[in-house]
Amino acid sequence: MKIKKSIVRLIVCTIVFGFVTSAYAVNRNDVFNELEKINTSWEDVSIDVWINDFENDAEPGVLVGDELIYRVKSDKPAFFAFILVDARGNMAVLKPDALSSSGINGASQSITFPTEEQSQSGESTIKQAAPLGKESVFVLASDQHIPADVFGLDPLSDYVNYRTDLGESRALVERLNAHSDDTKMALVRYEYFVDSDTQFSTRGIRREISDRIEEVSVTVEPVKIVEAEMVGAEVDKKLVSEQLVQEPEPLVKSSPIVINDINFDHNSDVLTDRGINQLEILGSELIDLQSQNQLPKVRLTGHTDSSGSADYNMDLSKRRSMASKRFLVDELGLPEEFIDTHGMGETVAIEDNSTGAGRARNRRVEFEIIK
Repeated sequence: MKIKKSIVRLIVCTIVFGFVTSAYAVNRNDVFNELEKINTSWEDVSIDVWINDFENDAEPGVLVGDELIYRVKSDKPAFFAFILVDARGNMAVLKPDALSSSGINGASQSITFPTEEQSQSGESTIKQAAPLGKESVFVLASDQHIPADVFGLDPLSDYVNYRTDLGESRALVERLNAHSDDTKMALVRYEYFVDSDTQFSTRGIRREISDRIEEVSVTVEPVKIVEAEMVGAEVDKKLVSEQLVQEPEPLVKSSPIVINDINFDHNSDVLTDRGINQLEILGSELIDLQSQNQLPKVRLTGHTDSSGSADYNMDLSKRRSMASKRFLVDELGLPEEFIDTHGMGETVAIEDNSTGAGRARNRRVEFEIIK
């Protein structure tokens, strides 16, 4: 079966699937945890995966709208399937038969999909779509053909979109594992960045957050007086007492990342598309840190220009920082206890409010690592 013409990245499609289960992924880490439960016993196979011309590229990335070509190379003939997981945890599966090249019993040692001929003729194209952030491609290789229905595909489908339905993801893993007794499987994960025209790219926000984490990790240890050092010494008891008293640790904040692209509708706390794009990139990096058990506590501070009254601007800045938090929590699945919000209204201008450009710069959300 051929892949339909002009597929717009397989995770995001116009088909709406109905699901009977109410178990949904909190974020993409939940999907990863489920996929890691696939029984992978094929240990002596080597598989390389990349997109476009990014072979051996440490930080591959594309823009929304770019054409995608998936490439797989194996040292042994295999049957391949693609499991795609986007930055928000939406999951889709490409039909294995549609990807199989001719070879030994239908197996292949390499796949280029779509082929150059398919792309040039317009027979099959895949274009990158939102969300922004980190995209993951899991390639499942098996030494035996796995029927399409195991992947949840019917004979008339080229792919299935599970979105964030964790129940369906678990069912997929269970069906695959039911074949693991007589079928050897290997799973390889490949990642790349998805960007658009935003103030901070995925790579850029990664560097900025890394720098801020480094800032707050440099702390000064309190002076400790060891009891053994005081034996036989003339010590000012009052001084010792004062030094041994532990004062509450003050809040440690990193320098802010000033983000002007977290935009809102005029006089509103409703995020614009551009604001959503920038928050997707920010949230994607935080989800990555969460997967490494390194998620820091962060603060979002809203700022406005001087248009309107001071009281109105203070309230608006608080609502906008809270709207940013709600997006990160409700849409991207970050834990809300790690995100603090604050509003400063018009009180901390960084540019002159008498010009349009200055007011635009003052309408911002600042991101800080706090400790």
